[in-house]
Amino acid sequence: MAFTALKNHLLVAMPELKGSIFARAVIYVCDHDPNGAMGVMISNPMPHVKFSDIIRDLKIPANTPGDAPIELPILTGGPVAMNKGFVLHSGDYEHKTSNKLTDFATLSVNTDLVRQIAAGSGPHAVNFCLGYAGWGAGQLENELKHNSWLVVPASPQLVFNTPVKERYQACLSTLGIDLSKFITTAGRA
Repeated sequence: MAFTALKNHLLVAMPELKGSIFARAVIYVCDHDPNGAMGVMISNPMPHVKFSDIIRDLKIPANTPGDAPIELPILTGGPVAMNKGFVLHSGDYEHKTSNKLTDFATLSVNTDLVRQIAAGSGPHAVNFCLGYAGWGAGQLENELKHNSWLVVPASPQLVFNTPVKERYQACLSTLGIDLSKFITTAGRA
């Protein structure tokens, strides 16, 4: 089987991942080569973590007095480095440490961006993720071979413009899939 890079695609969890951190996950693949892959989940909000908690912990002042505080969903980015923020955002912001992935998506890991978001500036669209998903050489390919993931081309609509809790179903709809018609167990003849 020839290697096919999945950078800038979305991995959509199959039902057998139910009960794991990847249940109903949509993962934006930031990098994928023969040595492994890295991505951030953009579908699973962390219910007890707020952006205001993060900026308080980083000692970053919120908006100017009198403004409503910026609140955005904090997402479980994956099981690796869950204490580190990864911001997948629109391409209208760049920093020397940013990694431009496509014309519409950039990945940044810097507190300057967090300061700008807290001040009400920064990129137009933001997915603030704690942690990331990582795979070693051949690991993601093996999971794909065992039908753990569906693959969807990434688009600004799915990555930024679809509400977080609707992204999983939106990705399935893009593929024309109705999971209620899936059989997740195999039999033997």
